[in-house]
Amino acid sequence: MASGTGTNDPPRIPPPDFTPESTDAFSKRHQPPLRGIMVDPDFPPTAEEASKAFQESRQLPPEVRAELEQRPPPNLRRSSGASKIFNQAPGSGGEVFNTIPGGDTLQRGRGKYTDPSASEVAKEPPEPTVANALKTISLSDYKTFHQIPCVRPALLNGMMAGFALGSVLFITGRTVWKSTNYAVWGFIGSSAVGYKWCGVQRNREKEGMRAAVKIIDEKKEEKRLAYEERKRKIEEMREAKRKAEEEEKAAQRRWYKFW
Repeated sequence: MASGTGTNDPPRIPPPDFTPESTDAFSKRHQPPLRGIMVDPDFPPTAEEASKAFQESRQLPPEVRAELEQRPPPNLRRSSGASKIFNQAPGSGGEVFNTIPGGDTLQRGRGKYTDPSASEVAKEPPEPTVANALKTISLSDYKTFHQIPCVRPALLNGMMAGFALGSVLFITGRTVWKSTNYAVWGFIGSSAVGYKWCGVQRNREKEGMRAAVKIIDEKKEEKRLAYEERKRKIEEMREAKRKAEEEEKAAQRRWYKFW
């Protein structure tokens, strides 16, 4: 966005005969002159005279009033003096530069424009149906299903249990339909029980590992404390030995001299 213009048009070049205006001249041209009411304390004016003088002081000169009437409403976005300089320069054709071939016009500082209502509709969750639930499952989920912990042993145990149950029922004289039905339900039930039992075993193993780590940490702490205690005793023994040697040397020192 061009600085001070409020649009995406390129900056305009000022004309050759342009003369910059100082800050004082700009403020004098856009602000009315300051006026005041001089009152003599010895001869104060009446209320009517003071009101008339106050109303006259609030009246603006004709040139200032005309310029204020030509100004845009205050709710419109105003531009700085630099933007007026660039707007007066030639070379602005009003072209839109922030467009993509085959796309919509870009918003200021944003990507491709999209309808807010469309995004709100897209954010709505789908209906909780079986078809929508199946759509959330991809082919990769089926391929990696056996890699979930406890799934492989549970399925193997369920297959063996279902095959054994169906075979026993078929050998004992049950029909193929009943044998197959019992085999399927035996597979499902055995797989579910095996999965839960495997989960319980894993939790027990985790608790055992936590307890082992805790015991190891406690042993390390005990060894550290024992080492610190042994080190302290050695230092005390060395200090006591040093003091004894100093006392012995002091006792052996002569207390008299011949010269």
